[in-house]
Amino acid sequence: MVIESQHGMIRVCCTQPVARWEYLAGKMLAISGHVALMTLVYIGAQLGYVALYSGVRGFNAAQAAALGRFVLHQMVLVLALTWIAVSAASFRKTSGAAIVTACLAMIFLGFMTTLPHALLPPKYVFMRLSVFPIGDLPNPFGHWRDFKADNPFRQIYTPLNFYLVMFITPLFFFLPALFHFTRRDITE
Repeated sequence: MVIESQHGMIRVCCTQPVARWEYLAGKMLAISGHVALMTLVYIGAQLGYVALYSGVRGFNAAQAAALGRFVLHQMVLVLALTWIAVSAASFRKTSGAAIVTACLAMIFLGFMTTLPHALLPPKYVFMRLSVFPIGDLPNPFGHWRDFKADNPFRQIYTPLNFYLVMFITPLFFFLPALFHFTRRDITE
C-alpha cells in the first residue's frame, strides 16, 4: 500500500516554495473565505429567526433587493474588518501577540471617530460606516418625522463612500504589513 504523499505529483505540488507575499495573500484569502462563509451562515440564521418569530407577511421585489443590498454591504464590512485584523496580526510572530495587535487596530479605528471633522471628514472614517448596512433595511420604528438625528436605519453616506472606505482602509493596514512581512523571519 502506497502512501498518498509519496506519489510524485502530490509531493511536487505540496513542496514548492512560495514568495512571502504569496504566503500572506494565501493566508488572507483562506481566512477571508472562512469568515465569508461564517457571515453568510450567521446572516441566514438571523433572517430565519426573524422570519419564524415575526412571520413572513409577503415579500416583494423591493424588499428582496433591500435584503440583498444588506447582505452584500454586511459581507463587505466584515471582510474589510477581517483584512484589517489579518494585516495587523501579520506584524507579530506569535498567535497571542497577533490577537492583541489585531484588537489594538480595532481600537485605533474606534478612536478615529474622535478626530475633528476638519482633519478627517466623517464620511471617510471606517467605524462611522459600520452601521451602513443597517440602512438598507426598513426602519422598524415606522416613519417618525422627529426621529432623524441618530437613526442607524437612515443612510447619510452614499454607497460610493462606503465601498471607497471599505477598500482604502484595509489597504492602509495591508501595504505596511506586506512590506514588513516580506522582511521578517517567519516562525509559524
